[in-house]
Amino acid sequence: MRGRKPVKIVKIAKSAVKKFPRPPSDSELLHGLLDNIPDAIYFKDLKSRFIRVSRYLVNKAGIGNEKKMIGKTDFHFFTREHAQQAFNDEMAVIRSGKPIVGIEEKETWPDRPDTWVSTTKLPFLNRRGETIGTFGLSRDITEIKRYRDELQKAKNELEERVKERTAELSEAKSKVERNLEQLKFLNVTAYEFAQILDIGDMFDAIGGAFKARFPFAQIGICRRTAEGFSCVYADGILDTPEARALCETALEPFVGSGLAKPLFTGNWRRKRHLRLAWPPPLEEDPCWIALPLRADNKMTLAVIQLFIPRNDATVFRRERTLLSTLAAHAATCLSNAIHYRELEAKARVDGELQAARNIQQRLTPHETPSIPHISLAGAYVPAYEIGGDYLDYFPCGDGNWAVMVADVCGKGVPAAMLMTILRSVARVESRSSFTAKKLMTAVNGSICRNIDERSFITALCLVIGNDGSSMTYARAGHVKLLKLDIARQEVVAIDSRGAALGIVPDTAEFNSNLEEVVIPLSPGHSFLAYTDGVSEADNGRKQLYGVPRLMSVFKNLGGESADRIVEGILTDVKSFTGNGPASDDITMFAMKVTE
Repeated sequence: MRGRKPVKIVKIAKSAVKKFPRPPSDSELLHGLLDNIPDAIYFKDLKSRFIRVSRYLVNKAGIGNEKKMIGKTDFHFFTREHAQQAFNDEMAVIRSGKPIVGIEEKETWPDRPDTWVSTTKLPFLNRRGETIGTFGLSRDITEIKRYRDELQKAKNELEERVKERTAELSEAKSKVERNLEQLKFLNVTAYEFAQILDIGDMFDAIGGAFKARFPFAQIGICRRTAEGFSCVYADGILDTPEARALCETALEPFVGSGLAKPLFTGNWRRKRHLRLAWPPPLEEDPCWIALPLRADNKMTLAVIQLFIPRNDATVFRRERTLLSTLAAHAATCLSNAIHYRELEAKARVDGELQAARNIQQRLTPHETPSIPHISLAGAYVPAYEIGGDYLDYFPCGDGNWAVMVADVCGKGVPAAMLMTILRSVARVESRSSFTAKKLMTAVNGSICRNIDERSFITALCLVIGNDGSSMTYARAGHVKLLKLDIARQEVVAIDSRGAALGIVPDTAEFNSNLEEVVIPLSPGHSFLAYTDGVSEADNGRKQLYGVPRLMSVFKNLGGESADRIVEGILTDVKSFTGNGPASDDITMFAMKVTE
C-alpha cells in the first residue's frame, strides 16, 4: 500500500497540470513580444550598446542573428549622421530621465535607401529606480511619409498653380479693363470724328484726341499737299511759326513716298533729317514718332509727329494697337471730310447728294480679294442717290478675309451715315476678330453706342480662311445665306440665329444669342448673299420677286462664274420689275468655290 500511494499522487498531479496549465513566465512573454511584434524594439546600456532587440529589428538590420547585434551601436548599421543623432537623443534621455515620445526621424543607411520611423525612447530603470540604459520602439512609417510628402508636394503644386492662375487672371482682368477703356475711347472718338465734315475742324479734333490720350506729348500734324507737307495743327512748344516750319522740314524726306508706315526713334538727334533748331525744351523729349494717316486707297493724307519723354515711351508701346486704330479712324474720317470739301463747291442739295453717292460707291469694294480656290463678285444698286445697304470685303487676322452684307434700317442720308460708321467699325474690329461671330459681336458693341433706339442694322458676315478650305458664318437678323451644291443641283438656305445689330447692347447677351456655323468649302459649291431689296423687288402690281424665284435663278446659274451669277440675277430682277422705280437698295454677292 505504501509503495502505491506515490504513483496515485503523481497521476493526480499530472491530471491537475492538464486541467490547469502553467501561465507563461515574464521571460516567455517578453520573448513572444520581441519575436512577433512588427516594430523595432531595443534595449541599450548606458553607452547606447544593444543588449536586447526584437526579431523585426534584426531582420531590418539585415544580419540574420540577434547575437550579432548585442554589444554593438547604431554606428555599426546606420550612417554616421543618423547614428550620432540617435546617440545624442539617448544620452539626453539618460541625463534628464525624460522620455522622447513619437518623434519622426529619418534613418540613413550606407547601403540602401533612407527609411522613416516614428520613435519613442525611454529611460531603462532597475528595481532601485536607477537608470541603467534606454529602451525604445520604432515603427516604420516610410510609406506613410512618402504618401504624406507626395500629398504635401501636390498641395504645394496646387497652391503654386492657384497663385499663378490668380496672377494670370489678375493680369487678364487688367488687360480686359485696359482694352475696354481703350475701346470706349476709340468709340467716342470715332463717333466725334464722324460728325465733323470741315477739314480744319477735323485736324483740330484729331490733334485734340491724341493730346487727350497722350498729354505728355508735343504734337504737330502736317497735311500732305502737292508741294510737300503743310503744318495744320501744333500744340505746346511746337505752336509757333518757327516750330511749325520745322515740323514741315522734318518730313521732307517723305514727300515722295508720303511715309508708308509708322516710324519710331528713341533719340531724334541721331536722325539727320531731325537735327534741326527745335525749341530748347524739346531736348527733354528725345523720342520721335511719325504716324501716317492713310486712306483706303493707300494715299497718305497727313502725318502726325509726336515728341515724347523717354520714360513715357513704354506707354506708346503698350498702346501701339490703339495708336494705329486711332490713326485709322482719323484717316477714314479725314478722307471723308476731304471728299466732302472737294464736292462742296460742285453743287447744292442735289449735287451734294450725288457727291455722297460717289463717296458711298467709293467705299464699296471694286476689286475682289485674291483667295485660293475662291471667286467673289458683288453688286450694289442704291434705290436713291445714296443708300443704307453695305457690301464689303476686307482682310482680317491671320490672313483671312471678311465679307459683310448689311441693310441699315431707313433710307437716304441717315442710313448712309450709319452704313459709313458700320464700315469703319467693321474694318477696325477685324484687326483683332478672327471669326464671323467674334467680328459681329465686336461690331455690335460699337454700333449700339452710335445708333438711336429706333434704328437697327441687319447683317451677314463670312470669314473665309486664308487657304480657301472653310469659312465661318454668322447672321444678325439678316436674310439667310443660300448655298448651291452643283453636283446635287440643290439650293438650300443656311440658317443661323442672331439679333440685328444695335438692338441688344449687352455684349454677353448678344454673343450668347448669335450662332456661328462653320462651312467647309468644296469645289462646285456656290453661295449667294443678298439684301431684302432683291427678294422684295416689286413689279408694280403688288407682286414680289420672292425667294423661290431667286433660288430658282441661282440654281440655273450655278455652273456659271461668280460674275455671271450676279449679272444673271440682276438681269432677272430688272426683267421682273420692268421700268418701275426701285423701292429699296439692291445688294448681293456671289461666291464660287473652284478647283
